Amino acid sequence: MKKVKVVAISLAFALVLISVAAPPVAAASRYDSLTSYMADNYDAVRGGYKLPFDGVTRVNPTYGAISIMDEVGVLAQRPPPISVPNALEFSSNIQWLTGDENEEPYYGGFSDYLLGPVTTATNYHGLRLWQILKNEGGIPGTDEFDINQTANAFWINKTSDSGGFGSASEVYPDLVSTYYALASLRIIDQLYPLENAWDTYVNESATIEWIESCRDGDAYMLSPISDRASVTATTAAVLAYYAINPVILVPGASSVQTWLLNRQVLEYQ
Repeated sequence: MKKVKVVAISLAFALVLISVAAPPVAAASRYDSLTSYMADNYDAVRGGYKLPFDGVTRVNPTYGAISIMDEVGVLAQRPPPISVPNALEFSSNIQWLTGDENEEPYYGGFSDYLLGPVTTATNYHGLRLWQILKNEGGIPGTDEFDINQTANAFWINKTSDSGGFGSASEVYPDLVSTYYALASLRIIDQLYPLENAWDTYVNESATIEWIESCRDGDAYMLSPISDRASVTATTAAVLAYYAINPVILVPGASSVQTWLLNRQVLEYQ
Protein backbone atom coordinates (compact mmCIF):
# COMPACT_ATOMS: atom_id res chain seq x y z
CA MET A 1 0.00 0.00 0.00
CA LYS A 2 1.38 3.42 -0.95
CA LYS A 3 1.99 6.10 1.65
CA VAL A 4 -0.92 8.37 2.36
CA LYS A 5 -0.52 11.60 0.45
CA VAL A 6 -1.13 15.10 1.75
CA VAL A 7 -4.65 16.44 1.41
CA ALA A 8 -4.00 18.46 -1.75
CA ILE A 9 -2.65 15.49 -3.64
CA SER A 10 -5.39 13.21 -2.35
CA LEU A 11 -8.01 15.62 -3.64
CA ALA A 12 -6.30 15.87 -7.02
CA PHE A 13 -6.08 12.09 -7.30
CA ALA A 14 -9.70 11.79 -6.21
CA LEU A 15 -10.68 13.98 -9.15
CA VAL A 16 -8.86 11.59 -11.46
CA LEU A 17 -10.65 8.59 -9.94
CA ILE A 18 -13.99 10.33 -10.23
CA SER A 19 -13.29 11.09 -13.88
CA VAL A 20 -12.46 7.43 -14.56
CA ALA A 21 -15.76 6.38 -13.02
CA ALA A 22 -17.66 8.84 -15.22
CA PRO A 23 -18.86 8.09 -18.78
CA PRO A 24 -15.93 7.47 -21.17
CA VAL A 25 -16.14 10.80 -23.01
CA ALA A 26 -16.26 12.77 -19.78
CA ALA A 27 -13.45 10.67 -18.32
CA ALA A 28 -11.17 11.30 -21.28
CA SER A 29 -12.04 14.99 -21.28
CA ARG A 30 -11.31 15.42 -17.58
CA TYR A 31 -8.08 13.46 -17.69
CA ASP A 32 -6.96 15.37 -20.78
CA SER A 33 -7.68 18.62 -18.94
CA LEU A 34 -5.59 17.46 -16.00
CA THR A 35 -2.63 16.40 -18.13
CA SER A 36 -2.87 19.61 -20.15
CA TYR A 37 -2.88 21.66 -16.94
CA MET A 38 0.22 19.87 -15.68
CA ALA A 39 1.99 20.16 -19.04
CA ASP A 40 1.36 23.92 -19.10
CA ASN A 41 3.21 24.26 -15.80
CA TYR A 42 6.13 21.93 -16.59
CA ASP A 43 9.65 23.36 -16.80
CA ALA A 44 11.46 20.96 -19.12
CA VAL A 45 14.81 22.69 -18.57
CA ARG A 46 14.80 22.46 -14.76
CA GLY A 47 12.87 19.19 -14.64
CA GLY A 48 10.14 20.37 -12.29
CA TYR A 49 6.79 22.13 -12.14
CA LYS A 50 5.72 25.62 -11.20
CA LEU A 51 2.46 27.10 -10.01
CA PRO A 52 0.28 29.03 -12.47
CA PHE A 53 1.42 32.66 -12.85
CA ASP A 54 4.63 31.81 -10.98
CA GLY A 55 7.91 31.50 -12.85
CA VAL A 56 9.67 29.61 -10.05
CA THR A 57 10.01 25.83 -10.26
CA ARG A 58 9.07 24.48 -6.83
CA VAL A 59 9.15 21.19 -4.97
CA ASN A 60 5.48 21.14 -3.94
CA PRO A 61 3.88 21.32 -7.42
CA THR A 62 6.61 19.02 -8.76
CA TYR A 63 5.85 16.45 -6.08
CA GLY A 64 2.13 16.88 -6.74
CA ALA A 65 2.32 16.39 -10.50
CA ILE A 66 4.72 13.45 -10.39
CA SER A 67 2.71 11.81 -7.58
CA ILE A 68 -0.39 11.96 -9.76
CA MET A 69 1.49 10.45 -12.71
CA ASP A 70 2.81 7.72 -10.43
CA GLU A 71 -0.63 6.94 -9.00
CA VAL A 72 -2.36 6.64 -12.37
CA GLY A 73 0.49 4.59 -13.82
CA VAL A 74 1.71 6.86 -16.61
CA LEU A 75 5.11 7.42 -14.99
CA ALA A 76 5.83 3.72 -15.57
CA GLN A 77 5.31 4.09 -19.32
CA ARG A 78 8.39 3.84 -21.52
CA PRO A 79 9.26 6.40 -22.49
CA PRO A 80 7.76 8.24 -19.49
CA PRO A 81 5.85 11.50 -20.10
CA ILE A 82 8.67 13.53 -18.51
CA SER A 83 12.45 13.31 -18.31
CA VAL A 84 13.07 11.29 -15.14
CA PRO A 85 16.81 12.20 -15.10
CA ASN A 86 15.93 15.91 -15.29
CA ALA A 87 13.44 15.49 -12.45
CA LEU A 88 16.06 13.66 -10.38
CA GLU A 89 18.52 16.47 -11.03
CA PHE A 90 15.93 19.02 -9.88
CA SER A 91 15.22 16.94 -6.79
CA SER A 92 18.91 16.67 -5.87
CA ASN A 93 19.53 20.36 -6.55
CA ILE A 94 16.91 21.55 -4.06
CA GLN A 95 18.62 19.79 -1.17
CA TRP A 96 20.35 22.60 0.71
CA LEU A 97 24.04 21.70 0.87
CA THR A 98 25.45 25.23 0.82
CA GLY A 99 27.31 26.71 3.78
CA ASP A 100 28.62 25.21 7.00
CA GLU A 101 26.63 22.20 8.16
CA ASN A 102 27.06 23.26 11.80
CA GLU A 103 25.96 26.87 11.26
CA GLU A 104 23.53 26.89 8.33
CA PRO A 105 20.04 26.08 9.74
CA TYR A 106 18.79 24.80 6.36
CA TYR A 107 21.77 22.55 5.68
CA GLY A 108 20.68 19.04 4.64
CA GLY A 109 16.98 19.77 4.14
CA PHE A 110 15.00 20.00 0.91
CA SER A 111 13.94 23.55 0.08
CA ASP A 112 10.82 24.87 -1.63
CA TYR A 113 12.95 26.00 -4.58
CA LEU A 114 16.67 26.41 -5.27
CA LEU A 115 18.11 28.05 -2.13
CA GLY A 116 14.57 28.68 -0.87
CA PRO A 117 13.18 28.08 2.64
CA VAL A 118 13.33 24.61 4.19
CA THR A 119 10.52 23.18 6.33
CA THR A 120 9.52 19.68 7.38
CA ALA A 121 6.78 19.89 4.71
CA THR A 122 9.11 20.84 1.82
CA ASN A 123 11.61 18.29 3.09
CA TYR A 124 9.03 15.48 3.04
CA HIS A 125 7.87 16.46 -0.44
CA GLY A 126 11.47 16.52 -1.67
CA LEU A 127 12.25 13.12 -0.17
CA ARG A 128 9.02 11.54 -1.39
CA LEU A 129 9.63 12.96 -4.87
CA TRP A 130 13.12 11.46 -4.79
CA GLN A 131 11.73 8.09 -3.68
CA ILE A 132 9.13 7.99 -6.48
CA LEU A 133 11.71 8.85 -9.12
CA LYS A 134 14.31 6.37 -7.83
CA ASN A 135 11.70 3.62 -8.16
CA GLU A 136 11.72 4.17 -11.94
CA GLY A 137 14.67 1.95 -12.77
CA GLY A 138 16.19 1.07 -16.12
CA ILE A 139 16.23 4.63 -17.49
CA PRO A 140 19.63 5.86 -18.74
CA GLY A 141 21.00 8.75 -16.70
CA THR A 142 19.08 8.05 -13.49
CA ASP A 143 22.20 6.85 -11.66
CA GLU A 144 24.04 10.15 -12.15
CA PHE A 145 22.38 11.94 -9.23
CA ASP A 146 22.29 11.39 -5.50
CA ILE A 147 21.40 13.10 -2.25
CA ASN A 148 23.14 13.41 1.11
CA GLN A 149 20.84 11.26 3.23
CA THR A 150 23.06 11.62 6.31
CA ALA A 151 22.75 15.41 6.23
CA ASN A 152 19.01 15.14 5.64
CA ALA A 153 18.42 12.88 8.63
CA PHE A 154 20.55 15.22 10.75
CA TRP A 155 18.46 18.22 9.62
CA ILE A 156 15.24 16.43 10.54
CA ASN A 157 16.66 15.68 13.97
CA LYS A 158 17.34 19.40 14.50
CA THR A 159 13.57 20.01 14.34
CA SER A 160 12.80 17.59 17.18
CA ASP A 161 11.74 18.76 20.63
CA SER A 162 10.51 16.57 23.50
CA GLY A 163 9.28 13.82 21.16
CA GLY A 164 7.53 16.10 18.67
CA PHE A 165 8.92 17.89 15.64
CA GLY A 166 8.58 21.51 14.54
CA SER A 167 8.39 22.95 11.05
CA ALA A 168 12.04 23.99 11.35
CA SER A 169 14.86 24.12 13.87
CA GLU A 170 13.93 25.89 17.13
CA VAL A 171 10.24 26.06 16.16
CA TYR A 172 7.65 24.72 18.63
CA PRO A 173 6.53 21.22 17.59
CA ASP A 174 3.15 20.51 16.04
CA LEU A 175 1.39 17.37 14.83
CA VAL A 176 1.55 18.12 11.10
CA SER A 177 5.30 18.73 11.25
CA THR A 178 5.71 15.64 13.42
CA TYR A 179 4.00 13.50 10.80
CA TYR A 180 6.16 14.95 8.02
CA ALA A 181 9.34 14.35 10.03
CA LEU A 182 8.45 10.77 10.94
CA ALA A 183 7.40 9.93 7.37
CA SER A 184 10.65 11.44 6.07
CA LEU A 185 12.77 9.33 8.39
CA ARG A 186 10.85 6.24 7.25
CA ILE A 187 11.68 7.09 3.63
CA ILE A 188 15.37 7.41 4.49
CA ASP A 189 15.17 4.06 6.27
CA GLN A 190 13.62 2.45 3.20
CA LEU A 191 16.03 3.94 0.66
CA TYR A 192 19.18 3.87 2.78
CA PRO A 193 18.79 1.17 5.45
CA LEU A 194 22.46 1.34 6.43
CA GLU A 195 21.83 4.91 7.61
CA ASN A 196 19.71 3.49 10.48
CA ALA A 197 17.96 6.87 10.63
CA TRP A 198 14.83 5.73 12.46
CA ASP A 199 16.55 4.01 15.35
CA THR A 200 19.08 6.82 15.61
CA TYR A 201 16.72 9.79 15.69
CA VAL A 202 13.28 8.56 16.83
CA ASN A 203 12.41 7.84 20.45
CA GLU A 204 9.07 6.14 19.82
CA SER A 205 7.95 6.23 23.46
CA ALA A 206 8.68 9.95 23.76
CA THR A 207 6.98 10.68 20.45
CA ILE A 208 3.82 8.74 21.38
CA GLU A 209 3.75 10.53 24.74
CA TRP A 210 4.04 13.89 22.97
CA ILE A 211 1.29 12.99 20.48
CA GLU A 212 -1.01 12.04 23.34
CA SER A 213 -0.25 15.35 25.06
CA CYS A 214 -2.12 16.91 22.12
CA ARG A 215 -5.23 14.81 22.82
CA ASP A 216 -8.44 16.70 23.46
CA GLY A 217 -11.29 14.31 24.18
CA ASP A 218 -11.82 12.10 21.14
CA ALA A 219 -9.63 14.24 18.88
CA TYR A 220 -6.29 16.02 18.76
CA MET A 221 -5.09 19.60 18.89
CA LEU A 222 -2.24 20.81 16.69
CA SER A 223 0.03 21.07 19.74
CA PRO A 224 -0.31 20.83 23.53
CA ILE A 225 -0.68 24.62 23.73
CA SER A 226 -3.42 24.89 21.08
CA ASP A 227 -6.89 25.88 22.24
CA ARG A 228 -9.06 23.44 20.26
CA ALA A 229 -9.07 20.15 18.37
CA SER A 230 -9.25 20.12 14.58
CA VAL A 231 -9.67 17.70 11.69
CA THR A 232 -6.21 18.62 10.37
CA ALA A 233 -4.52 17.93 13.70
CA THR A 234 -6.47 14.71 14.27
CA THR A 235 -5.59 13.44 10.80
CA ALA A 236 -1.94 14.29 11.40
CA ALA A 237 -2.00 12.35 14.67
CA VAL A 238 -3.41 9.27 12.93
CA LEU A 239 -0.78 9.54 10.18
CA ALA A 240 1.98 9.98 12.76
CA TYR A 241 0.90 6.77 14.49
CA TYR A 242 0.90 5.05 11.10
CA ALA A 243 4.46 6.26 10.45
CA ILE A 244 5.57 4.88 13.82
CA ASN A 245 3.95 1.51 13.21
CA PRO A 246 1.42 0.73 10.44
CA VAL A 247 -0.30 -1.92 12.58
CA ILE A 248 -0.51 0.08 15.81
CA LEU A 249 -3.97 1.34 16.74
CA VAL A 250 -4.55 4.94 17.69
CA PRO A 251 -5.72 4.97 21.32
CA GLY A 252 -9.52 5.08 21.25
CA ALA A 253 -9.49 4.63 17.47
CA SER A 254 -13.25 4.05 17.16
CA SER A 255 -14.01 7.25 19.08
CA VAL A 256 -11.56 9.20 16.92
CA GLN A 257 -13.22 7.80 13.81
CA THR A 258 -16.67 8.79 15.07
CA TRP A 259 -15.40 12.29 15.88
CA LEU A 260 -14.07 12.68 12.34
CA LEU A 261 -17.21 11.29 10.69
CA ASN A 262 -19.37 13.69 12.69
CA ARG A 263 -17.56 16.55 10.98
CA GLN A 264 -18.27 15.38 7.47
CA VAL A 265 -20.49 17.89 5.66
CA LEU A 266 -23.33 16.05 3.95
CA GLU A 267 -25.72 18.91 3.28
CA TYR A 268 -25.31 22.37 1.81
CA GLN A 269 -27.43 25.37 2.64
